[in-house]
Amino acid sequence: MRGLSGVYFSLEMGEEMQIIIVYDASKKALNQLDTSIRLKKLLGLNIQIEYGTFEAFEPAIQNMFGIRRKIQPFGDYYFANKSSLKGKIAK
Repeated sequence: MRGLSGVYFSLEMGEEMQIIIVYDASKKALNQLDTSIRLKKLLGLNIQIEYGTFEAFEPAIQNMFGIRRKIQPFGDYYFANKSSLKGKIAK
């Protein structure tokens, strides 16, 4: 989704997967219809999508800590993260 920046959290539970996307709304507003269509194309039609604030999903995000998870920045946050690591990795 071009123009969005943020981070997503994912958690696999057996055959189920939970993904929480946190994005910077000050850069671009999220079109929920477009987002739903794209996610259903990527993940299949049999998915549930909920929208809300960070505060609404914060308990679920906190539950992910201590559990095997993947956290992946995207958009500007991805490139800022990569450039901030340059020169900090031991050779």
